[in-house]
Amino acid sequence: SNGPAGKVPTTAVPITWTSDHSVTRAGWKICLAATQTEAPTMPPTDAPGVGAWSVTEGACEVDGNCVTSPNFPSNYSNNQGCSTSVHENGKA
Repeated sequence: SNGPAGKVPTTAVPITWTSDHSVTRAGWKICLAATQTEAPTMPPTDAPGVGAWSVTEGACEVDGNCVTSPNFPSNYSNNQGCSTSVHENGKA
């Protein structure tokens, strides 16, 4: 299914997800939309760029400008969880 469109994650609020002990479903994927207003610049390869994800806890994975549940696109397992953050200007 499709999630809510037009929701914008912020650097101030991490996203935390957990699955319960009895139901598994198809994995999920959250991607940042491009909102480029200036000429693109390349961030250093060892630092996250504007709008980059990081997984701060758990088994979720970063895939480009997206973050996914464990085992995406297949089902995630019971009792899984993660917390993610969005970086701005290359900073956590």
